[in-house]
Amino acid sequence: MASQSDTARTVIHGLDFGLIEWVVDEQRQRYLRDPGSVEKTWRNFFGGPVAVTSMLRSKAAVFALTDFTEGGFCPVLPDDTVDPGKVACVLLCSGQVFHDLDAHRNATGTAIVRLERLYPFPEEELSAELARFPAMADVRWVQEEPDNQVSWSFLPPRRYRTAGRIVDCVSRPEAIAPAVGSSRRHGREQKAVVAAAFQ
Repeated sequence: MASQSDTARTVIHGLDFGLIEWVVDEQRQRYLRDPGSVEKTWRNFFGGPVAVTSMLRSKAAVFALTDFTEGGFCPVLPDDTVDPGKVACVLLCSGQVFHDLDAHRNATGTAIVRLERLYPFPEEELSAELARFPAMADVRWVQEEPDNQVSWSFLPPRRYRTAGRIVDCVSRPEAIAPAVGSSRRHGREQKAVVAAAFQ
């Protein structure tokens, strides 16, 4: 059982700008006190080769006023745009890469499920979401960072237990740094990662 010090920190790799309000509210309700330390890993907005304004100008990142006033934080965001029974491949992702995958998707046989919270890992929520799809459907983790960094290195003890099957990783090759240092090269590699996810 995790101690309170282990669970007092929440790691969010979120994408929506209204997300932080719901994260703080969830922390307050969980511990019945002021929010704990919320560690935001919004790398795509505050670092790396992608400009901070790239998502600020994107219509995909716009959300309504009701997103601030209704509902709540969901550690796993389901894909409600596909028929679960017809899904042959489930792509798991976190962060900005979701929008790249969603824009590239042209087939109804692929579902894209977003993980908004990485720690504490949402095993129950993710297991429930994956149970909606056929047992034979491929499950792939997609990240724009190299595969020896960020989420994929954190997932190994959890991925099979949660998915109940082998989970492959689609990412850049191992590298010493998360950024390649060139926006042109980053764009080429990003397109290659997205294309590989659907192969």
